[in-house]
Amino acid sequence: MAGCERAKTALPAWVLGELEDAERADLAGHLATCEACRREEARVAHAVAAMRAMPELPASAMRKERALAAARGAVERPRHRRLRWVAAVAAVAVVAFAVRQAVHRPETFALRVESVEGVVEREEAGRWAAVVAGAPVGEGVRLRTAAGRATLMSSKGDRVVLDVDSEIAVDATTEVEEGILLRAGRLWCEATKRSGRRLVIRTPVGRVDVVGTKFEVSYR
Repeated sequence: MAGCERAKTALPAWVLGELEDAERADLAGHLATCEACRREEARVAHAVAAMRAMPELPASAMRKERALAAARGAVERPRHRRLRWVAAVAAVAVVAFAVRQAVHRPETFALRVESVEGVVEREEAGRWAAVVAGAPVGEGVRLRTAAGRATLMSSKGDRVVLDVDSEIAVDATTEVEEGILLRAGRLWCEATKRSGRRLVIRTPVGRVDVVGTKFEVSYR
């Protein structure tokens, strides 16, 4: 998939899981090398998650279903129209967040650095800075290792070990799921059992829905 413009127009279909296999593979390759498009992918995924997590207020269910149906319909139209859909879904997400906050704000999933070996950095205001044990890693914050390794504990008691040359970000918490985006590298996780929101570990090409266990996820 050549160029960021083509990649960005395909992102709605990517997030909705409606790309053909060949297109999905091409986009995954592009996202692996393009930081700007990975940020755009996170924004689109956040917007869609916000719509799906809208509370069922009176007469809202039909509007929610129509919005999601419109989103799915948009990915079936020519790609030059998808950018307009991305703008529309972002606007709907603003309304979704306002409604959610007025009714119920879910407890935000976050990580805290337990220990650091070697060089580990956290992005702060667009710049990378070294972190030490005890540093928080909240929603949308990115953490990376170089020649180091980091052990983190989640607000739910999950233990995460980030391998050398790896990068993660904390995903947005919704009514139904919470978790981590593994942008590159490898992590090990010992997850606690949950009765509410699912723990999800995502990569640019897939996701793992976790049910209280020990596991490893890698993406190179």
